[in-house]
Amino acid sequence: MRNPPEDSVKVDEARHPHQVVRAVKTGNGARQTVAQLSYGGCYAAFYGTGRPVQVPFIERLARSFDLVGELRVLDIGCGTGRLLTPLAALGWHVMGMDPQVENLAEARKVADLTAGRVEIVSGGFAELDDIGAFDIVVAVGDPWWYLITPEARADALSRVHRAVRPGGAVVLDGPNFEWILDHYRQPEPSEALVDCTLVRRVPRHDIDRLDGTWTHTDTFSVPDTGEELAMVHRFAIIPLAGVLSSFREAGFDRVDWYPGWATPAPGGPEGPRVIAVGRRPQEG
Repeated sequence: MRNPPEDSVKVDEARHPHQVVRAVKTGNGARQTVAQLSYGGCYAAFYGTGRPVQVPFIERLARSFDLVGELRVLDIGCGTGRLLTPLAALGWHVMGMDPQVENLAEARKVADLTAGRVEIVSGGFAELDDIGAFDIVVAVGDPWWYLITPEARADALSRVHRAVRPGGAVVLDGPNFEWILDHYRQPEPSEALVDCTLVRRVPRHDIDRLDGTWTHTDTFSVPDTGEELAMVHRFAIIPLAGVLSSFREAGFDRVDWYPGWATPAPGGPEGPRVIAVGRRPQEG
């Protein structure tokens, strides 16, 4: 497996699982730190800004769990806040948590437009200390898979179990690595406009089967200037049986699988993504 870029910053993976590298190549080949490209802007341009498909799923899930009224929802690993406004529009109170400074800045802009229904908090699973505070906890876009060690993942689900009220639900969305490794293809470069500037995205995968890790690097670059921004995501390769046992060990009494956000009923994982839904048991 290739090593991360030399000028990246080492982070505590249990709390801050990403590395962000900004650089621009000068005429003599040196690399200088710059801050022109925004990761939030690049993410929105390449991964979409439309109404998230997760929201109708979460709304259906709430009904199926008999969760009604002005629910309290935690979006942990909220990123730039794509889920926050649509969830708040359902009449729910939403908290977004993320460890990345750039993501928090974008999420706070979203929160400012929601009439006080959205709260933004810095942190990740390791900072979650609430007790019975939420009806639903969602972790969309792989946050739990960023936790490399079994101990960190067990601690995270234990904290989530404590934070959700009895009868409440947790939704974990992440890669189905068993399917991905069986159907693997190299990712392709792409281009998009970011704030009217042409930006090229070059993804790369470094797979270490012995270490049980998968490293995804997105390098965004401006061809006209040579400016680059790289985002490094490191995942634990977790078999589905390991996901299920983690839910059970954390104390969730019901675990359902969904192969996609549009799927109306539980079913076996059938593609590159997996959605696991757990319920905290009712008291008594």
